[in-house]
Amino acid sequence: PHSEYQSATSMDLFCSASMDGSVKLWDLRCMQEIRCFEGGHVHSAQRLRCRLSPCLRYLCTPSEDGCVCVYDVRTGNVLGSRHTSREAVCAVDIHPRTGAMASGSFDGV
Repeated sequence: PHSEYQSATSMDLFCSASMDGSVKLWDLRCMQEIRCFEGGHVHSAQRLRCRLSPCLRYLCTPSEDGCVCVYDVRTGNVLGSRHTSREAVCAVDIHPRTGAMASGSFDGV
């Protein structure tokens, strides 16, 4: 079961993060999973909060290895990863107008 979800601006899409390490993007219009994101982030023991960008092109996921991973929603490919913390990053958020990204981790950074 996927424990975390987020509704996008369009209200037709949302993402969920599962303890199996996957993050899935869902389309409510057809009631189906449209993309599964794996491989760029580590996610097996902690509840992690992922976010879609306001333009709906990017998915940002926190990672237990202290990184934040950015995926291309269209292709599912990892666009980049940045090490931001010594401990697990547990949350990522994106400002709705500017697209600025912030992350939070268990070490307080």
